[in-house]
Amino acid sequence: MIPLFAQCPTAVSRTAEVADRCTFSLDELRYDYPEELCPGGETPSSYLARLTLDGARDRYPDGVPTKVHQLIERELAIIGS
Repeated sequence: MIPLFAQCPTAVSRTAEVADRCTFSLDELRYDYPEELCPGGETPSSYLARLTLDGARDRYPDGVPTKVHQLIERELAIIGS
């Protein structure tokens, strides 16, 4: 890198200084799962299923094809587990 930055000889050493001062640990990472907002009387899973099936009926006004309905049920089961 030094030959590439010959016109700015301190660039490489200063970059190394900055990199040495950066610290990171995977222990610092954590995921805060968002609050699931759903109507009263419904679980998040039942709400998702209802929205998904409503959307499928909108997409297929003449009836949701069996293959699509089976795929939706399989995907909802995976999400639920």
